Amino acid sequence: MDIKDELLYRYILDHSSTITENWLALREKQDGSIYSVDTHEEVEGILRKQNTLTIKTVTSVLLEDKTVFVETMEQWATLVAKSRVESDTPIYEVLEALNKVRRAYWDFKGDNYPMESAY
Repeated sequence: MDIKDELLYRYILDHSSTITENWLALREKQDGSIYSVDTHEEVEGILRKQNTLTIKTVTSVLLEDKTVFVETMEQWATLVAKSRVESDTPIYEVLEALNKVRRAYWDFKGDNYPMESAY
């Protein structure tokens, strides 16, 4: 595995809670939505855990062993799909939330990124 990929993988996972907080900050008030900024604290906890798994899934594509990505993707898809069905969340809300995940993920700029040490 390329050392840069490994460093990036580790760095993103180490900062997944910050990325999740950034994602949660993008929420707006949506009556009756699991993604609403004013959702119950317990639901927000579920969203935090699921978003951390989303980040792990996306980031695992950097790993040389692609089975990690496939296994994580299957776990993520099963968990999130079941959760959204149980909460009766419309697909358009899921897609909007995924778009915000993408935005939070790509907008993340951590301090002291360790890539320089890989050169």
